[in-house]
Amino acid sequence: MKIIDDAFSQIKEATGITDIEEIMNTFIKSEEQNYSLFNYVDLLTSEIDRYQIKKNNLEEEIKKVKKIKEDKLSQN
Repeated sequence: MKIIDDAFSQIKEATGITDIEEIMNTFIKSEEQNYSLFNYVDLLTSEIDRYQIKKNNLEEEIKKVKKIKEDKLSQN
């Protein structure tokens, strides 16, 4: 129990918050915000991956079209 008391004492000293309930609520809100931000970053990462795939596909299509154009020009 002394370890917990010491930890709360350090938190109180660092934050200036003296009410344990307020410390817990602040911690919970921070954790909720971190979780939301993590999910948002995960969503953005998935979106970036999808755009990267689309970009790669478009680059391949451009190469194919250029190749077809070059072949047609060389046949004339």
